[in-house]
Amino acid sequence: MILFIFLFFFIFPKYTFAIDNSIVVLMYHRFNQTDLSSTNINTDEFVEQMSFLKKNNYTVLPLSSLISFFQKKEKLPNKTVFITIDDGYKSVYQYAYPILKSFEFPFSVFLSTNFVSNEHNSDFMSWEMIKEMHLDNVEIFNHTSDHESLLDQNEEEIIESISNAQDEIKKNLDILPSIFSYPYGENSEKTKFILKKIGFDLAFTQNSGPISIYSDQYFLPRFPINSEFGSIERFKMVVNTKPLNIFNFSPDDTIIKTDDLLIEFTSGYIAQKINCYISNSARIIEIKNHSYQKYLKISGLEKKKNYRLNCTLVKNKEEVYWFGKTFYVREN
Repeated sequence: MILFIFLFFFIFPKYTFAIDNSIVVLMYHRFNQTDLSSTNINTDEFVEQMSFLKKNNYTVLPLSSLISFFQKKEKLPNKTVFITIDDGYKSVYQYAYPILKSFEFPFSVFLSTNFVSNEHNSDFMSWEMIKEMHLDNVEIFNHTSDHESLLDQNEEEIIESISNAQDEIKKNLDILPSIFSYPYGENSEKTKFILKKIGFDLAFTQNSGPISIYSDQYFLPRFPINSEFGSIERFKMVVNTKPLNIFNFSPDDTIIKTDDLLIEFTSGYIAQKINCYISNSARIIEIKNHSYQKYLKISGLEKKKNYRLNCTLVKNKEEVYWFGKTFYVREN
């Protein structure tokens, strides 16, 4: 045991002494659409959240700052927050944009270009609205053209959907985004390979958790924020979370083809102090802790369902370390 601990600290010192800065990306969708609580946030809740960031001296940065953070290892301030909004609903322009402008907070929109519309009754923004925001330093990024899950598509179909969105954004805004958001957050090793191949720098999931320099640039986490889980107390906890840096994680891919799953990982913390939870019908039926290594056996996975794994280490009420990953049970 002494030999293991010595080797762990000697071989993996960068993980053991990782920077504990809080770097959190928030994900929103709709605003003031109260009948869609799973993707909506009311403006009074949103203003309360933004006020908390302002009053407590959080640094809100453009999402593109993360490119130099990863590629050039440029440091970010502690308590850094990024604000992202997916899909391109009209309520972004109507409500979120003026609120964020009043706080002088930069933000980003991940756009699914097929839905951009000039129709008065459309739920989505027009290019005119998007251009206005873009000229006001709102960053616009790629969310595919059709918002279809990439998991059920072949490489040619994936590239076509992403390229079509790039072409539309280039034609209308004269930019070529290098940051991507997976529709529904659904990702795999295949999608990562394709995004790297066609030149993207970063890609975002919907896995909960903060970011660290050790995060995979093509599986970056974001905390979903909505009215169902939008209390100010939860929001305070989210923006203060610190990264639970995980390595030697198995399995490598997110695609699962069996109804059982064995997970193994190592961290810089005593494994017994880390608590893990799995969503939906799945159950953790066995846990083994060996110093800094943790083993989980999960049962009850069902075909065509997604399962979120969240692992946390709670030192105290104001010091929570978090790691999240989603698995997708698919036949192919």
